[in-house]
Amino acid sequence: DPLPKAHLEWPDLQSICTNLVTLSRKESVLGSSSEEHEEVCRWLAYSDSFHLDSSSSLSKLKTLNEVLLQRSVLTGNGLYPSVSDMVVWTSLHDVVVGLSADDRRSFPHLMRWFDYIQNKQDFSPVFEKIHVGKQEFQSENFPGELLWPGEDGVNSTTVGFDMNMTSGTKKNTERGEAKSLAVDETVKTVATDV
Repeated sequence: DPLPKAHLEWPDLQSICTNLVTLSRKESVLGSSSEEHEEVCRWLAYSDSFHLDSSSSLSKLKTLNEVLLQRSVLTGNGLYPSVSDMVVWTSLHDVVVGLSADDRRSFPHLMRWFDYIQNKQDFSPVFEKIHVGKQEFQSENFPGELLWPGEDGVNSTTVGFDMNMTSGTKKNTERGEAKSLAVDETVKTVATDV
């Protein structure tokens, strides 16, 4: 059973990836439906266009950052990097290496995704690992209040903390009653993990 013939249009990254996947006989990584396949192809084309026009790099990174606001990964379920994620990651690596610390901070979703992909897939033989500093948590309500869903799933409880995380107040939003409470280890753990 001979290998399928590959059609290659150099230096078309989309064509290279598609042909490598075809030759490996694992076409499912390009998507299990025609919609998924089209989305993978769009991301492969995106990675091609990134190299063609480096003058608009920051604009393209901003767009990608906005896309990643609502996604963990570009395609797939996120349990492992998809072909799209790996190809786009490799296309962006040199650009991300060259970003200033301020530029990196302006793309928090992109940097989260970038760090996730580089830690899920070992690119170290070819690409230098980039240290991605964790973004500082920003919220008007924290530290101060956490909103916990009620047991019925509808009503909620607001838990307020002092800065030492040793005591707090509890307010049931349904009744509007405030009570003092000692913050137990579970709440401490959840609050510090946030």
